[in-house]
Amino acid sequence: MSASNTARHARAALMDIYRAERSWDGWNEDGVAIANDLVNLLLQMRNSQEPANRQIDRMQIAAESMLKLLPLEDQEPHATRHLPVQFEEPFALGSLKWYAERALTVCDVYRQAVSMREEHIDVIDKTIDSFEGLCDAPSGALDSDTQLVYLSTWLHSPGLQNAKLMDTSSNSTLMLSDYDDMLRIELGIEKI
Repeated sequence: MSASNTARHARAALMDIYRAERSWDGWNEDGVAIANDLVNLLLQMRNSQEPANRQIDRMQIAAESMLKLLPLEDQEPHATRHLPVQFEEPFALGSLKWYAERALTVCDVYRQAVSMREEHIDVIDKTIDSFEGLCDAPSGALDSDTQLVYLSTWLHSPGLQNAKLMDTSSNSTLMLSDYDDMLRIELGIEKI
């Protein structure tokens, strides 16, 4: 090969290296932007669950405070009280105890929904760790269909409003949406 031919091939090879480096820089900038977005979204997802947990705790405290409004005999089956108790049920569609007990069940339903979301956040977190070489990607983490199912579940919360709340006093089943309707009726709130 002649000296000019060698020089031309060497320059072409250097140009390929230069272009590859520029491509790498562009890809790396894009990758950093995407990774930054993912990490920020992951942090936002984790932070979004905290208010949900606080609201569930708030529901539980309200239900427990309702139970404390009951006469002592209804709170503890074998308790005795010397003074007569004047107690009148405040609700039209169910007893105070019934509403409080259903509310505790509702808390469990919402906790399950939050738990599912937290599991998805963990999968995303581990997937990001796998990109950094810290661990293997969880099964299905890179499958777009699986991720679309997770996102759909977040968006639509399937089954949440149709979650069944067992009514042990009448051996019947009540849906969460029915319970919500009853709360609206008791409170005089129009359905939106």
